[in-house]
Amino acid sequence: MKQEGEASGARLALLDLDVDAGKVKEAEPSVRQVLEVVRRLKSPAGEANARALLARIAVAQGRAAEAKSEAEQARTLAIKSEDRSVRLRLEIACARVFGTLGEKERALAVASLRHAQDDATRAGMLPLLFEARLALAEIEVRSSRAVAQKHLRQLQNEAKIKGFAWVASRAAAAAR
Repeated sequence: MKQEGEASGARLALLDLDVDAGKVKEAEPSVRQVLEVVRRLKSPAGEANARALLARIAVAQGRAAEAKSEAEQARTLAIKSEDRSVRLRLEIACARVFGTLGEKERALAVASLRHAQDDATRAGMLPLLFEARLALAEIEVRSSRAVAQKHLRQLQNEAKIKGFAWVASRAAAAAR
């Protein structure tokens, strides 16, 4: 069962890359299959990851109510995890979804991301701190492009200096 759980985690990571590449429709059935596996295995973290990815897929397809529901379920499951990095990664993923839904949800997403930044800073989790900052700037773009671009350039420079080229390139792309 442990191998099946690990395989599901790896499959979700690959499907996440597919969603990043815009292969949303192709990824959804596979994500739903993985969700069934992790539910059968009674893996709250696995289920939370699958639901967070389904929320991203729903946002990309304009299904806001479904995105909100999946993100809320993912967040509820993430709270149960004893692993701080899992909780933070899911908090950031869910905030990204909420940040696309509406003013009320966007305000909650910003508060959640600020909390994630503080938590990542206290824990010394630099990759998650950068990820939270990137997500916050992506949400800021909707309200103040100039402020967001400033934050994205700062993040790009810091990430480059610290050796996080993947964050720097994503910040540069978001600043365009």
